[in-house]
Amino acid sequence: MSLHFRYRNLADDRWLELISSGDTRPDWLSRLTARLRDGVGGGARLPTLPGEQIQTNFVGSSGSKALREGFEFYRFIKSHCRQLGRPVLPSTRILDFGCGWGRIIRFFLKDVESRNLIGVDVDPEIIQVCRDTIPEAHFDAVNASPPTQLSAGSFDVIYAYSVFSHLQKDIHMQWVQEFARLLKPGGLVFATTQKRSFIEYCNGLAEDQLVTPWHRALATAFRPLDVALSRYDLGEFVFSPTGGGGVRDASFYGEAAVSEGYVDRHWPPYLTKLEFDQESLPQAVIVARKA
Repeated sequence: MSLHFRYRNLADDRWLELISSGDTRPDWLSRLTARLRDGVGGGARLPTLPGEQIQTNFVGSSGSKALREGFEFYRFIKSHCRQLGRPVLPSTRILDFGCGWGRIIRFFLKDVESRNLIGVDVDPEIIQVCRDTIPEAHFDAVNASPPTQLSAGSFDVIYAYSVFSHLQKDIHMQWVQEFARLLKPGGLVFATTQKRSFIEYCNGLAEDQLVTPWHRALATAFRPLDVALSRYDLGEFVFSPTGGGGVRDASFYGEAAVSEGYVDRHWPPYLTKLEFDQESLPQAVIVARKA
């Protein structure tokens, strides 16, 4: 029996509590399973977490803090799918693009048949981490640029959290086209990018804030400030090729602030923008539909 049948009646907040209450301590699963035997959801296996360093390397935090941010994006997707007439169901086919260690896809185990959950990433090592910690879903490595081996018209929802906030312009547009190929008619995309305020944040970093390689790279991004802000306000694509270490080299990876004007001009005819939300989450969210 797949996980969603055991857990589908749990409220979202309860699901977050169950999968995050133990953080990364090795005994968290046994303690949670004991709690489940007391009357919540049966004794099914819950997805585990990778080590704290792996979590932090990918998202800047670990444990409950990292999961909470992913959880809010999960709820954003579910809410918007419902509002747009395509509610998340057990049969919904979902692609997590740039899945990292799987902090978001794990939440959908409550709602969706596990065979319909697919995660991809450019890093084969983190794909193996996902396979080890969330074996119910399916994970594959992809190249930095498309195409993928995934079938055309096979997904209802594609989401990308903190991915389009790092891709350079040509790669960005190639993946927009690939998403359009992969989506069913009427399928939805949820992709985040950095806000205008992030450009100012990078330029304002003080010496005592440069505590990680990522922060030190940010301090070099989007300079000069007035030029970067002007380009953003004109609806241009603003990108700094800082690289991200490992397979994420500066040829395609860095820091990107994609304005709503750019999306309006360049995403059609592949995808139609429905919303550019700059309030709900730490990053701006582009919501788009395939015609």
